[in-house]
Amino acid sequence: MTDRKVTDQSTEMISNGPENERISLMPDWPTGKVLLNVYRIRRMLGRGGMGMVYLIERADKPDIFYALKTLHPEAVSDESQKKLFLRELSTWIGLPEHPNLTGCRFFRTLEDRLGIFAEYVDGGSLKQRIEIRKMMQWSEILDIAVQSAWGLQAAHDSGVIHQDVKPGNILLTVDGTAKITDFGLANIKTPAPAAKNGVSESATVMVSSRGMTPAYCSPEQAAGYRLTRKTDMWSLGVTLLHMINGKLSWKTGVVAPEVLNETIRGWDQTIRGEFPSQIKLILDRCFQFEPEQRWESMKELSSALITVYEDLTGMMYVRAMPCSDHITGKDMDLERSTSWGGCWTPPWESLKTACCIAGVSVSDIYPVPPVRSGSARIKALLDLEILDEVQRIYSAANLQNTPDIHRNIIRMHIDRSNVLYRLDD
Repeated sequence: MTDRKVTDQSTEMISNGPENERISLMPDWPTGKVLLNVYRIRRMLGRGGMGMVYLIERADKPDIFYALKTLHPEAVSDESQKKLFLRELSTWIGLPEHPNLTGCRFFRTLEDRLGIFAEYVDGGSLKQRIEIRKMMQWSEILDIAVQSAWGLQAAHDSGVIHQDVKPGNILLTVDGTAKITDFGLANIKTPAPAAKNGVSESATVMVSSRGMTPAYCSPEQAAGYRLTRKTDMWSLGVTLLHMINGKLSWKTGVVAPEVLNETIRGWDQTIRGEFPSQIKLILDRCFQFEPEQRWESMKELSSALITVYEDLTGMMYVRAMPCSDHITGKDMDLERSTSWGGCWTPPWESLKTACCIAGVSVSDIYPVPPVRSGSARIKALLDLEILDEVQRIYSAANLQNTPDIHRNIIRMHIDRSNVLYRLDD
């Protein structure tokens, strides 16, 4: 098979610091290695905050590619971290199929790691595009901004706030389609030290920490306030500003309004013409410090961007906003069952039984009972989380060797196996 040219679609690389040192200790998987007897590694795409990112193909169908994001074992060695990982992963998996969202296909346990199998996007990231083409045309800048707004609108319609919108989390196909990626994954990285003036002293401006990247964060995000979908609007505005400037010269997204004014004052009209007043108006509204004063929605923002596109280029914008009628989720009719007829019992009952046997309180583990809602896959992930707690309780407790306890433990393992089967793990 002829090797096709592929580009790096990994998220921001970490160039230094203790986190990268830990990741470097995780051995690389060599090219050609076959995982689970099905998936063959083509090459490494890079190292991210979670671990390695690989381009893989199906050994039996070499025209099917995935981007495999592996999670460093240390990140899930702690039960609370693993629980957080599963919850964040369920957010991404539960998003609808949408041309401007990078699909998260499934996850699997791979040797000592957890792996996320995501849609492979063959054109690299917007960050790489900016670095290669220091001066992007208005048509390209606005086209990417419009599509990114469409993808974020689809996520917002599903009740999901990205929280880490930046060029490294916008992937591009070779034909120019923009896709938002890595929903929620920033939140599973190693927690950053205490912040000073809204930005962690040890975090670089290009590395996600505490669910954000400082150089693109909104004021409310930097301050640690409760977030709404409007935080993504500020970050998308900063991303647009990065495309316009062609470089990153600020440490925190909070200063975006000042950066915009400096950009306009230093604008070289002899090369690029006058700075468009329509662009300034759009960004001014993105950069309102009161979230309620920003654009009403990403849909409204995208419509304004399209108008500016047509004014500046003199051409009609040819893309149509994708339909999102299927936003409510997938496989809602499927409950606690597998494709071959296996089923598992509600794990909450198993948790109560385990707690009773071990002499612990359910409220100590779940002060507020988790709500099981969304797609069948999201529900299964929550069930898996609860069954992991059941397994932990049985493993930690000094239990008597009785037939009843044996039956409960066996039942728990059977239920857990059925859930993993349902999740293709």
